[in-house]
Amino acid sequence: MNNINPSFYKLLFEQSPVSIWVEDFSQVYRYLLRLKEEGVSNIRSYFSTYPDKFIECIKQLRVVDINNATLKLYKAKSKTDLVNSMDMIFRDEAQACLLESIVALSGNKHSFEGQGVNYDLNGNPITIKISWTVTGSDISDYEKVIVVIQDMSRLVQTRTELEEREALFRCIFEQSSEGMALIDKSGKVTLVNEALEKLTGIKASDFVGHFVWDIYHNFCSSINLKTMQGFSMEKVQHILDDPTRVSPPTEYSFFDDRHKLHAHKQTFVPIHTNKEYIFAMIITDMTPVYRSEAVTKVMHTVSHAVNETVSLEDLFATIHSALGKLIDVSNFYIALYDPKSNLVTFPYLVDEMNEDGSPVEADNTSSLTAQVISEARTLLLDEDGVIARTERSGSVGVECKNWLGVPLVLSEQVIGAIVVQSYNKPDLYDHDDSLVLESVSEQIAFALHKKQTDDNVNVLLQAIEQAGEGIVIFSPQGFIRYVNTIFEKITGYKRTDLIDKPVEYLPLDQNSRIDMQHSWLRVRSSQPWRGKVELIRKDGAKITLDMVVKPVVDSDGVLSSIIASCKDVTYEILREEQLKRTQRLEAIGRLTGGI
Repeated sequence: MNNINPSFYKLLFEQSPVSIWVEDFSQVYRYLLRLKEEGVSNIRSYFSTYPDKFIECIKQLRVVDINNATLKLYKAKSKTDLVNSMDMIFRDEAQACLLESIVALSGNKHSFEGQGVNYDLNGNPITIKISWTVTGSDISDYEKVIVVIQDMSRLVQTRTELEEREALFRCIFEQSSEGMALIDKSGKVTLVNEALEKLTGIKASDFVGHFVWDIYHNFCSSINLKTMQGFSMEKVQHILDDPTRVSPPTEYSFFDDRHKLHAHKQTFVPIHTNKEYIFAMIITDMTPVYRSEAVTKVMHTVSHAVNETVSLEDLFATIHSALGKLIDVSNFYIALYDPKSNLVTFPYLVDEMNEDGSPVEADNTSSLTAQVISEARTLLLDEDGVIARTERSGSVGVECKNWLGVPLVLSEQVIGAIVVQSYNKPDLYDHDDSLVLESVSEQIAFALHKKQTDDNVNVLLQAIEQAGEGIVIFSPQGFIRYVNTIFEKITGYKRTDLIDKPVEYLPLDQNSRIDMQHSWLRVRSSQPWRGKVELIRKDGAKITLDMVVKPVVDSDGVLSSIIASCKDVTYEILREEQLKRTQRLEAIGRLTGGI
């Protein structure tokens, strides 16, 4: 080794890719010895207290030589350029690492390694790693100390970028609205976010370190699973064994312990790392979509039931069953309000604790249902709310712990209410349930009103059909809208022959047609008319009808329809004429006998 040419070391020094300094520490070392002789025992504290002494100390440092890598690192044109700029290189926070180096030197340490910041001659910070070694203990050993400085800026930048990426990943992972879990190749969960805890109700500690299929089994045992595609250990294992296989998302819906509908979409996504595959299980909350679809189905079911069900009782039962697909309806009733009698009735009542469906007055403050109707707004009450609302006048029925009532409003008029309640769960219903019931209440109100109206119309139609007289209903413009069966029998015309035809279409003889035209003007001015008309039956026979025509005026005073009732008096008139003829003949016979 001693035979190596010194020029080789010089070449190695100059061409080294790292910054190498040859420095003279001897004067700094003597300065530190003098401080010790003066009684300074804690060099770090001393220089922190007297920073000017620290500056005086480092000025004792002499640069003997530097290599080309140093000039390049510090953007210096020459050694002189670098030496004359030492105050720029070691300014501000750069002095922290320099202080640690001085402290090591004062402690008689023969080597030092540290990390800090220097500045190049353009003022740019450089993250550096510095190390030096003193080969002996003589003062001459401090005259040529090799100091190696490595540029750590790129490494620090890379590390910072990685840390920022990891922080960004953590931020996205933790703040994502979708539930996420990382799963290793064996199927064990390694990390979960807060959203997954909220969506499943399972704590992170019950996720991490457990197999995903065991977690699934425990989750399913705590809910009422409504729909689910096949999910098993084998299916997950196939995904884990072959990350390249495309796995379609799995959707499932369920009811929680408060009978609230939830729905999730579950997706497995393979993530390739440098070593192996890991998997992300992503749970997307589909609850709003499913609930919206469920609400739509409820409204469709109710609308369909209006036209299909035979009675109001059947419609009530349909509404009850349909709402059970959205919320708990163990205790449910429908109340209807009659403004004329000011009574609230309960035509449909399903209740675990109360079977009394007696009517209450709408201004009865002890009835929560009456309060909903009188206030025309939704009431969602916990146990304290129920007590506060009924403590003055007492409560109608058994007091509950959770009560939700929604008014049924039609054309800005309250016609009733739908109510659910719980006797043992104080938090069974919440604001979301209020929104669900409110979203279907208008449809239910319309359905109930239509069904009641249809039932009333059916009663009237039955009465009209079974009446002893022929009845024709006209529009205000004079078009036939309805004829009953008796009128068909009287005239021989089917209702299909007459519906939507004008009044002039009725087969009246010429004189009766003129009379009808005059009477029609009178009726349209809201005055009734009665008289006899001659009509030609479909078989050609002439009949006489005793007809009464009356206008029907609505609440606004507008003519809404015209009703004509008629009776076939042809035979009565013939009998009267025959009777009169007989009476005349008898009178003539008595007169002749007397003569």
